[in-house]
Amino acid sequence: MKQLLLISLFALFTIACTSTKQTAATETNTASYFKATGNEPFWGLTIGDAEIQLKSLADDKTYIFPQTAPIIAMDSNVKMYRTENAEAKLEITIQHTECTNDMSGEKLPYTVNLRLEKKSGVTEQYKGCGNYQLPTRFHDIWVLETLNGKKVTASDFAKQIPYFEIDAKNSSYTGYGGCNGMGGILFYEPGILRFERGMSTLMYCGDSNKENEFQNALGKVTQYEFKDLRLVLSNPNGVLVVMKKVD
Repeated sequence: MKQLLLISLFALFTIACTSTKQTAATETNTASYFKATGNEPFWGLTIGDAEIQLKSLADDKTYIFPQTAPIIAMDSNVKMYRTENAEAKLEITIQHTECTNDMSGEKLPYTVNLRLEKKSGVTEQYKGCGNYQLPTRFHDIWVLETLNGKKVTASDFAKQIPYFEIDAKNSSYTGYGGCNGMGGILFYEPGILRFERGMSTLMYCGDSNKENEFQNALGKVTQYEFKDLRLVLSNPNGVLVVMKKVD
């Protein structure tokens, strides 16, 4: 009886582990960084690291295409993706111009145009609105480690070393600059990150406090890189800020 119980527990453990791995694999495969939708006919688009999915209610079908590098316009923020599978060719144009959903009235920052050319000879065109999704890897608490190439200490700030928490779902951040509270909105596209609409309380913290230097450095950030447990923030001139993950 005892042996049978052990075998049963082992079987349950194996199934649980397999289920967890399958769930993790599914989440990895379906993770996306851009989503768009449109009406008449209703459709939904997701672009991820692994694949591009187009769901169309017009023919009640989901098309899955391989990911491809975008063609980027030189004079404006416009990206074009061209990909194909055994059933169709898909061309996606993403333009950074405000778009309004003609049914809900919701405003999104990107206008999206699709051209679906089926191997059967039928070509369909769609138009809608979309937005980039900040990856969940950003969703954490980050503490300042280096500022403009120099390691910081508590003595560099009036009260404590700065930190901020990033809310990936809402593309926002809130935290502490070393003396004052701070927060704002994050602009994200793959490889691009900007700290925008920064807000802060206005308490005077002394001339030796490096809070202003930290805030100014964040305002210059245009690029990011994850390295070990660190978020490295930079621009074409070099590294500005290194934040360390703490939870």
